[in-house]
Amino acid sequence: MQLSLDIGIINIQNQEVAKFIQNKSIDEIKKMFTDFLNNQVKTPQKTTKPKGKWGAFADRMSGLTTPEITEHIQKTSLEMRDGFEFRELNSK
Repeated sequence: MQLSLDIGIINIQNQEVAKFIQNKSIDEIKKMFTDFLNNQVKTPQKTTKPKGKWGAFADRMSGLTTPEITEHIQKTSLEMRDGFEFRELNSK
């Protein structure tokens, strides 16, 4: 079954495209148009890749860091650093 579609007048606003098809015949333009549409139909749409282990982990963790938790982590790391005793290793 063959369907036809009359799309009437097409106004091309892009000057480069207009110059490109200016000297083409109607049949050439129809063929270019149908080839383009056929390609669009045949080309599979981009599928979204499932997230890997680390992507899913990052999504779970992203909601866990509230400003309060971040402040707590900073305070405890400063306290740990203050309480840490630095000893030089004796090099021989």
